[in-house]
Amino acid sequence: MHNKPHTLEARKKMSESHKGVPLPHNRKKSMIINGEILYHCPSCNEYKLPSEFYKNKRTFTGIKTQCKKCHCYTTTATRNIDNKRDKNREYERRKRARDIEMGIKRKRVTKRVKNEKTIARSIFHSEFKKGNIIKPENCSDCGRAIKLSGHHPDYSKPLLIEWLCYECHGKRHRKII
Repeated sequence: MHNKPHTLEARKKMSESHKGVPLPHNRKKSMIINGEILYHCPSCNEYKLPSEFYKNKRTFTGIKTQCKKCHCYTTTATRNIDNKRDKNREYERRKRARDIEMGIKRKRVTKRVKNEKTIARSIFHSEFKKGNIIKPENCSDCGRAIKLSGHHPDYSKPLLIEWLCYECHGKRHRKII
């Protein structure tokens, strides 16, 4: 650093930058056509009306740099769905471990509707408890040796089960939907 104090002009400039007031030299490119001001979107490289941009109080013009269409495309393109799913799975696991009673209470309150799905599950569970169905060690999709769950490809055949890990089971259901 230096040992000289800032000038009044320099202090004012720094104060304005910290408040979020934009500097006049950082203006957005604009063009006037037929008496209307059009602003430049750097993503699609087009000039558009101010109504086609999201508002932003921190910029000099009061609008974001990208147009609405480009902004939406960028946010959806950079979103990581698998990462979100993994983080949510980890959050729910910690939540259940933290409050075991809540999970038990939720199971008691919810009653299952008797449909083809629940009937197939109950038949499968009773046969599994009797020992007529044996659970394998590895997932039938990815081959990993971790905790497995039974998947019914067809509920009309309750004893036809595919043994899948939780990730493969979720992927299978997302493909079906």
